[in-house]
Amino acid sequence: MVTSRALVVDPQSAADTTEPRIGGGALIGGIAEWPKGLSGTPLVLAASLPAAFLSETTGIDIGSGRYASVFTTYAPGTYFLDEITYDGDPAELALLRRGATQVLVHDAGGLVRSAVEMPSCSILLSEGEAQSRIGGAPELLQEEDLAVDGLSFALQLYGGDLPFRDLFYLADGVGYLYLPSRSIAGIDRSGLFFVQVT
Repeated sequence: MVTSRALVVDPQSAADTTEPRIGGGALIGGIAEWPKGLSGTPLVLAASLPAAFLSETTGIDIGSGRYASVFTTYAPGTYFLDEITYDGDPAELALLRRGATQVLVHDAGGLVRSAVEMPSCSILLSEGEAQSRIGGAPELLQEEDLAVDGLSFALQLYGGDLPFRDLFYLADGVGYLYLPSRSIAGIDRSGLFFVQVT
């Protein structure tokens, strides 16, 4: 069984695009269009996670050389928390599945940038304590029996650990990523990303 490990986001290092990171551009050029949210505006890349990193830290195998790209609604100056929250209500899950957040598991493509972009920061494993974690079981999850059929917990990102604390609207928001245990070929859109507030 894979144990949970702490993560830190290092704002001092502009991450290599092939390494685990928060923000920046997505490696989807020639693979997929940049995802858009419910209002038709581009989503923001929350995280880019290479297969080798996921396999080593979570045991989830998305396929050699592939990436999990996690996109979320981000609208500074407006209220968007309800669009990205899931506490077990089927209506919330339906909203997420309509595109408020999107998870693409895909082969490596060219680097594509969006008009709205978080600065790229490295995700590093840490021996210390942090509320951002990878592998094992999710912590701080408010509803243990969420409908995430066929998906495995990968990581959680705590807004207060990020250099841009409004990514999840509130600094105490926690983003949870669930990925397919085995990814299909091509683009797999079955993953789930949502936020809860502690």
